[in-house]
Amino acid sequence: MAGIEVSKQYAADLPLVECLPLQLNQILVNLFSNASEALHSQPENMTPQIRLETQVLAGNRVCIRIGDNGPGIAPEWRDRIFEPFFTTKPIGQGTGLGLSASYEIVQQHGGSLALASSEGQGTVFTATLPQTQPREVHRYKQFPLPLSQPLDRPA
Repeated sequence: MAGIEVSKQYAADLPLVECLPLQLNQILVNLFSNASEALHSQPENMTPQIRLETQVLAGNRVCIRIGDNGPGIAPEWRDRIFEPFFTTKPIGQGTGLGLSASYEIVQQHGGSLALASSEGQGTVFTATLPQTQPREVHRYKQFPLPLSQPLDRPA
């Protein structure tokens, strides 16, 4: 398989977002890892692609989208994809914890994690986060993460 083509589209006006950076990093690692693994089954004549987009939303919210042009997620799996220990991978190749952990982390940050997938067309995960955190997150030490800074370069 050829290398994966990664495209990035960052919102120019993306504000600082209060978050627990290590937890947000875990979400991104899980989503990129799943996208990369999905692309291993691409036909030889297709260029495997991952897209990263950020966007400012109304209501002081931002979203991060990570999508791929892989085989997509079967309809019968979509309702269970965020369940702990649910995996589409063969036995011994996945724990089924990555997406469920990501879902919980996003919810703890007062946000949501959504899935859009079409078989044969790919999958997009959208994490929507508030710019400021709910009170229960404030009990942890936190640092604003400048999401306006490209995620592939240190801040």
